Amino acid sequence: MAGSGLFLTCLFLLSFVAEEQFGLVFLCQGIGMGIGVGLVFVPSATVALAYFRRWRGLALGIVMSGGPFGDMIFPLILRSCIPHRGLSGAIRVTAYIIFAALFIATGLLILPLRTDRGKLPLPQLQLIKYSSDMCYIYAGLGTSVAMLVIFFPSMYLELLGVERGADPITSFNSGIVSSLTGIIGGVLLGFISDSYGVWNVMIPVSGGVTLTLFTMCAVQGPKSLIAHSIFYGFFSGAWLSLLVTALSSLATKMEEMGTRVGLVLTGSSVFVLFSFALQDALLGTRFNWITPSVFAGFLFLGVTVLAFLSRAKLGAAKALTGERKRYIKGYYIL
Repeated sequence: MAGSGLFLTCLFLLSFVAEEQFGLVFLCQGIGMGIGVGLVFVPSATVALAYFRRWRGLALGIVMSGGPFGDMIFPLILRSCIPHRGLSGAIRVTAYIIFAALFIATGLLILPLRTDRGKLPLPQLQLIKYSSDMCYIYAGLGTSVAMLVIFFPSMYLELLGVERGADPITSFNSGIVSSLTGIIGGVLLGFISDSYGVWNVMIPVSGGVTLTLFTMCAVQGPKSLIAHSIFYGFFSGAWLSLLVTALSSLATKMEEMGTRVGLVLTGSSVFVLFSFALQDALLGTRFNWITPSVFAGFLFLGVTVLAFLSRAKLGAAKALTGERKRYIKGYYIL
């Protein structure tokens, strides 16, 4: 509830801030809304994990589909409201919609207080234990590197389309197409990961994201723009959905899942902060698409290697506790 309240407060305040007041915009949107999203996102994902054992990948795919669904809806709302209500009025319209959604979601998010073994203990931050788990270290490094570049196409697809000869409407719709295929990719590959193992699916999906980043600079015209949007949305949506499931699968106990996921996402959020500045600097004022595309592709190739190392380390583990054996043997790793 604290995260929801903070996010809504900052969103309503943002509607009263003038466009040229950059400091206040950064304070409301960059800091306040960012903290609010963080406080809402991790509990929302881990609550779903607490209710499922066999179908966690599918459950997380459905939960994570809310993000790309919002990416489809809110640009359309803003685009239709701004000409009639202005930017401030359009932001307030989105705030009312988000208020209704968060009100419903907060009432539905109930964490089970007991498990089949008794009362669920409070989570503990065991940094020494986590730092000695190389699977977790590889996963954390991979997530941090990925956050530098995975959002690069979504930030620039519309600009790329206009630069490469697509009309403004097609360029705008490319983002919606990307969000739609992101929903499909997250749900479908989440379902597949429940049968074949989340890390076994994570590796080829990372390779798919790498390929879409490398080929972004090859977009020429509206047809290739839409084709790239379809594949990028599918693989990036699947990767972000599988990420939470993969991180939670490294926990040895249920009460560790939220801590492990939250710790990695908190650390990697710093890299998101610098991602736009980095990609903007590489793109330059002359829109040199090759440099940021190749740079992002090579970085995500490193993410794919780190995912492979995590999977290999898990497969080679010898001394496992009985609980960890059951956890891995179940539906996630092997």
